[in-house]
Amino acid sequence: WTSRKEAINLSQSLNLPITGEKLTSVHINNGYDFLGFNIKRVYSTRSAKHIPLVSPSNQSIDQFKENLTNI
Repeated sequence: WTSRKEAINLSQSLNLPITGEKLTSVHINNGYDFLGFNIKRVYSTRSAKHIPLVSPSNQSIDQFKENLTNI
């Protein structure tokens, strides 16, 4: 996987310790969770283009609800 090797080389050049086991590559159409948000690409009928959709991840929503019940 050249993209994986490129990502590892880039992280090493920036002095960021990233191992190959932690690095996964996914297609944005499938979506992924990052820093408490779910990011995916969807088609907008309004603009007739693909746009990124950013929403809270299910885990973040569950944690927020739990915090509310503890108040």
